[in-house]
Amino acid sequence: MRAVVQAYGRRDIIDQALFSVLSLLRWNYPDEIWIYTDQGSRLREFFAGIVNVKIREVAPEQIRAWRGAIDFVHRVKLEVLKDASRDCPVPLLYLDGDTIFLKDPRVLASRVAPGRHLMHVQESRMDQARDILTKKIARFCKRQTFEMKSGPLRIPLSTSMWNAGVIGLHPQHFGLWDQMIEFTDVAYALYQKHVIEQLAVSYFLQAHGTVSASDDVIHHYWQTKEIWQKRIDEFLARHATAKAGLAALDQFDWTLPAPARKKTLWEKIFKK
Repeated sequence: MRAVVQAYGRRDIIDQALFSVLSLLRWNYPDEIWIYTDQGSRLREFFAGIVNVKIREVAPEQIRAWRGAIDFVHRVKLEVLKDASRDCPVPLLYLDGDTIFLKDPRVLASRVAPGRHLMHVQESRMDQARDILTKKIARFCKRQTFEMKSGPLRIPLSTSMWNAGVIGLHPQHFGLWDQMIEFTDVAYALYQKHVIEQLAVSYFLQAHGTVSASDDVIHHYWQTKEIWQKRIDEFLARHATAKAGLAALDQFDWTLPAPARKKTLWEKIFKK
């Protein structure tokens, strides 16, 4: 599978992506790894000599164009995947920057095939949602008909929301990128929530097959980002190239911290 990563914008975001790729290379990943970046010189220097890492430099104006008329940052992900899929004969494996590989990624290959797709982890069916955000998305979908080029579209509330930090797709289904982008444009114009792109991916993959999880192999640390960022900052400060980093990864602290406990209403009111 061709792995695809975004690494543009702030330094911390880029460093997370660099380390994500290091964690993939740690397992002697044999396939191409495409990194879309606005800092090509830095990444070429960092990954010098790593032949399967391909730097795809993207100009700031292209990134702005990929945000679309809706100016939505997560729309860029779908455009990147559409670009990476052109003339690609193998499945794509997309990774958010804040991911690390805890096991050999090659076991994921059997989970991506025609009618079989990959995401990170199933969060909740919309009609069984307990979290506030998914409940809001469910209410939005319940009342909304989305006017698509192919005709009116209703999203059934039996649809599950999946975390889109990982996406695996077979070439037979690469045409879905256009539908996901169109839906994102239509839905985000009506409801500006940061998970609209996640809704698009979740729905269209479920509508065209089954979705498997990848959280047994890939850890998506969005809930503990501050802890991982500190570890990554310290590691990259000592190891300035991918080859140096790979040689020292056994010294890295791979333990998984527990997500921070949410404060109770009482704590929010009466404790600093």
